[in-house]
Amino acid sequence: MFKKLAIAGMMAGSLAISAAASAANTWQFAYVGFFDEDNWMFVQDRTITGSFTGSDVNHDGIIEKEEITEFVLNGTDYMACSSMNSPYNYCGTDRFRYELGGKLDFSAGTAGTDPERIYGGGYVVRAGIEEYSYRFTPESETRSGAYLWTDETRFSITSLSSGGVTPAVPEPGTWAMILTGLALVAGVARRRRNEPLQPCQR
Repeated sequence: MFKKLAIAGMMAGSLAISAAASAANTWQFAYVGFFDEDNWMFVQDRTITGSFTGSDVNHDGIIEKEEITEFVLNGTDYMACSSMNSPYNYCGTDRFRYELGGKLDFSAGTAGTDPERIYGGGYVVRAGIEEYSYRFTPESETRSGAYLWTDETRFSITSLSSGGVTPAVPEPGTWAMILTGLALVAGVARRRRNEPLQPCQR
Protein backbone atom coordinates (compact mmCIF):
# COMPACT_ATOMS: atom_id res chain seq x y z
CA MET A 1 0.00 0.00 0.00
CA PHE A 2 2.84 2.39 0.86
CA LYS A 3 4.46 1.72 -2.50
CA LYS A 4 1.23 2.56 -4.31
CA LEU A 5 0.74 5.73 -2.25
CA ALA A 6 4.33 6.84 -2.84
CA ILE A 7 4.09 6.25 -6.58
CA ALA A 8 0.76 8.07 -6.74
CA GLY A 9 2.18 11.02 -4.78
CA MET A 10 5.24 11.26 -6.99
CA MET A 11 3.15 11.08 -10.17
CA ALA A 12 0.76 13.75 -8.93
CA GLY A 13 3.66 16.02 -7.97
CA SER A 14 5.37 15.51 -11.32
CA LEU A 15 2.17 16.30 -13.22
CA ALA A 16 1.61 19.46 -11.19
CA ILE A 17 5.17 20.64 -11.79
CA SER A 18 4.94 19.88 -15.52
CA ALA A 19 1.65 21.75 -15.84
CA ALA A 20 3.00 24.82 -14.02
CA ALA A 21 6.20 24.83 -16.04
CA SER A 22 4.48 24.32 -19.42
CA ALA A 23 1.79 26.98 -19.00
CA ALA A 24 2.60 30.39 -20.47
CA ASN A 25 3.27 32.81 -17.65
CA THR A 26 4.13 36.49 -17.24
CA TRP A 27 6.65 37.75 -14.69
CA GLN A 28 7.24 41.33 -13.60
CA PHE A 29 10.61 42.32 -12.16
CA ALA A 30 12.44 45.35 -10.82
CA TYR A 31 15.95 46.38 -9.88
CA VAL A 32 16.21 49.27 -7.42
CA GLY A 33 19.33 51.20 -6.39
CA PHE A 34 22.26 51.85 -8.76
CA PHE A 35 25.62 53.56 -8.78
CA ASP A 36 25.45 56.68 -10.98
CA GLU A 37 28.70 56.62 -12.94
CA ASP A 38 28.29 60.18 -14.26
CA ASN A 39 27.86 61.74 -10.82
CA TRP A 40 29.88 59.13 -8.91
CA MET A 41 27.21 58.39 -6.31
CA PHE A 42 24.75 55.67 -5.32
CA VAL A 43 21.13 56.51 -6.18
CA GLN A 44 18.77 54.54 -3.94
CA ASP A 45 15.58 55.12 -5.93
CA ARG A 46 16.96 54.57 -9.44
CA THR A 47 14.79 51.76 -10.86
CA ILE A 48 14.82 49.48 -13.89
CA THR A 49 11.55 47.62 -14.42
CA GLY A 50 10.40 45.03 -16.88
CA SER A 51 8.38 41.93 -17.63
CA PHE A 52 8.58 38.82 -19.75
CA THR A 53 6.19 36.13 -20.93
CA GLY A 54 7.13 32.54 -21.61
CA SER A 55 7.12 28.95 -20.40
CA ASP A 56 9.56 26.22 -19.45
CA VAL A 57 8.95 24.19 -22.60
CA ASN A 58 11.64 21.57 -21.98
CA HIS A 59 10.88 21.26 -18.23
CA ASP A 60 14.45 21.92 -17.08
CA GLY A 61 13.53 24.61 -14.52
CA ILE A 62 15.06 27.34 -16.68
CA ILE A 63 13.42 29.71 -19.16
CA GLU A 64 15.75 30.57 -22.02
CA LYS A 65 15.46 33.20 -24.76
CA GLU A 66 13.91 30.65 -27.14
CA GLU A 67 11.11 30.04 -24.60
CA ILE A 68 9.87 33.64 -24.24
CA THR A 69 7.53 35.57 -26.53
CA GLU A 70 7.87 39.00 -24.91
CA PHE A 71 10.59 40.84 -23.01
CA VAL A 72 9.74 44.39 -21.96
CA LEU A 73 12.38 46.58 -20.38
CA ASN A 74 11.63 50.16 -19.33
CA GLY A 75 8.64 50.19 -21.70
CA THR A 76 10.30 48.66 -24.80
CA ASP A 77 9.61 45.11 -25.97
CA TYR A 78 13.05 43.85 -26.96
CA MET A 79 11.62 40.72 -28.56
CA ALA A 80 9.05 42.48 -30.78
CA CYS A 81 11.35 45.30 -31.88
CA SER A 82 13.75 42.87 -33.57
CA SER A 83 11.30 42.57 -36.48
CA MET A 84 12.27 46.11 -37.54
CA ASN A 85 16.04 45.47 -37.64
CA SER A 86 18.07 46.52 -40.68
CA PRO A 87 21.75 46.63 -41.62
CA TYR A 88 21.92 50.04 -39.93
CA ASN A 89 19.60 49.64 -36.96
CA TYR A 90 19.37 46.97 -34.28
CA CYS A 91 16.96 46.35 -31.41
CA GLY A 92 16.78 43.09 -29.53
CA THR A 93 17.57 40.70 -26.71
CA ASP A 94 21.05 39.25 -27.01
CA ARG A 95 20.85 37.01 -23.96
CA PHE A 96 18.08 35.81 -21.64
CA ARG A 97 17.93 33.20 -18.88
CA TYR A 98 15.64 32.89 -15.87
CA GLU A 99 16.01 30.13 -13.29
CA LEU A 100 12.49 29.56 -11.94
CA GLY A 101 12.35 31.07 -8.47
CA GLY A 102 15.96 32.26 -8.77
CA LYS A 103 18.33 34.35 -10.86
CA LEU A 104 17.42 36.47 -13.90
CA ASP A 105 20.12 37.21 -16.47
CA PHE A 106 19.78 39.16 -19.71
CA SER A 107 21.38 41.58 -22.15
CA ALA A 108 19.30 43.82 -24.41
CA GLY A 109 19.53 47.12 -26.22
CA THR A 110 19.52 49.18 -29.39
CA ALA A 111 22.15 50.34 -31.86
CA GLY A 112 22.12 52.49 -34.99
CA THR A 113 24.53 53.94 -37.52
CA ASP A 114 24.46 55.90 -40.76
CA PRO A 115 25.08 53.87 -43.96
CA GLU A 116 28.79 54.70 -43.85
CA ARG A 117 28.97 53.69 -40.17
CA ILE A 118 30.65 56.97 -39.28
CA TYR A 119 28.05 58.23 -36.81
CA GLY A 120 26.01 56.12 -34.46
CA GLY A 121 24.94 55.25 -30.98
CA GLY A 122 22.84 52.99 -28.86
CA TYR A 123 21.53 51.88 -25.50
CA VAL A 124 22.60 48.77 -23.56
CA VAL A 125 21.36 47.00 -20.42
CA ARG A 126 23.27 44.03 -19.04
CA ALA A 127 21.65 42.57 -15.92
CA GLY A 128 23.94 42.51 -12.95
CA ILE A 129 26.48 44.80 -14.64
CA GLU A 130 25.37 48.07 -16.21
CA GLU A 131 22.93 50.28 -18.11
CA TYR A 132 24.25 53.04 -20.39
CA SER A 133 23.86 55.01 -23.62
CA TYR A 134 26.67 55.68 -26.08
CA ARG A 135 27.44 57.76 -29.18
CA PHE A 136 30.33 57.79 -31.61
CA THR A 137 31.56 60.18 -34.31
CA PRO A 138 34.81 60.34 -36.28
CA GLU A 139 36.18 62.59 -33.54
CA SER A 140 34.92 60.97 -30.37
CA GLU A 141 33.17 58.14 -28.58
CA THR A 142 31.10 58.99 -25.52
CA ARG A 143 29.25 57.03 -22.86
CA SER A 144 26.51 58.64 -20.77
CA GLY A 145 23.61 57.88 -18.45
CA ALA A 146 25.53 54.98 -17.01
CA TYR A 147 24.17 53.17 -13.96
CA LEU A 148 26.01 50.23 -12.43
CA TRP A 149 24.71 47.29 -10.41
CA THR A 150 26.18 47.03 -6.90
CA ASP A 151 25.78 44.74 -3.89
CA GLU A 152 23.10 47.17 -2.68
CA THR A 153 20.97 46.83 -5.82
CA ARG A 154 17.72 45.10 -4.86
CA PHE A 155 16.00 42.59 -7.15
CA SER A 156 12.36 41.48 -6.99
CA ILE A 157 10.24 39.34 -9.29
CA THR A 158 6.60 38.22 -9.20
CA SER A 159 4.55 35.84 -11.31
CA LEU A 160 1.28 37.38 -12.49
CA SER A 161 -0.23 34.04 -13.50
CA SER A 162 0.24 32.42 -10.08
CA GLY A 163 -0.92 35.19 -7.76
CA GLY A 164 2.54 36.60 -7.18
CA VAL A 165 4.29 33.33 -6.43
CA THR A 166 6.67 31.98 -9.04
CA PRO A 167 6.20 28.22 -9.58
CA ALA A 168 9.34 26.38 -8.54
CA VAL A 169 10.46 22.78 -8.82
CA PRO A 170 10.43 21.18 -5.33
CA GLU A 171 13.86 20.56 -3.87
CA PRO A 172 14.93 17.04 -2.72
CA GLY A 173 14.10 17.98 0.87
CA THR A 174 10.52 18.78 -0.14
CA TRP A 175 10.15 15.40 -1.82
CA ALA A 176 11.54 13.74 1.33
CA MET A 177 8.86 15.42 3.47
CA ILE A 178 6.12 14.36 1.05
CA LEU A 179 7.27 10.74 1.08
CA THR A 180 7.68 10.76 4.88
CA GLY A 181 4.08 11.93 5.23
CA LEU A 182 2.88 9.21 2.90
CA ALA A 183 4.87 6.62 4.87
CA LEU A 184 3.25 7.73 8.14
CA VAL A 185 -0.23 7.50 6.60
CA ALA A 186 0.54 4.03 5.23
CA GLY A 187 2.00 2.89 8.58
CA VAL A 188 -1.11 3.96 10.50
CA ALA A 189 -3.35 2.24 7.98
CA ARG A 190 -1.30 -0.99 8.17
CA ARG A 191 -1.31 -0.97 11.99
CA ARG A 192 -5.07 -0.55 12.15
CA ARG A 193 -5.56 -3.34 9.65
CA ASN A 194 -3.40 -5.76 11.70
CA GLU A 195 -4.97 -4.99 15.07
CA PRO A 196 -7.34 -7.76 16.32
CA LEU A 197 -10.99 -6.82 16.46
CA GLN A 198 -12.17 -5.91 19.95
CA PRO A 199 -15.53 -7.15 21.18
CA CYS A 200 -18.20 -4.51 21.37
CA GLN A 201 -18.75 -3.11 24.86
CA ARG A 202 -22.35 -2.89 26.03
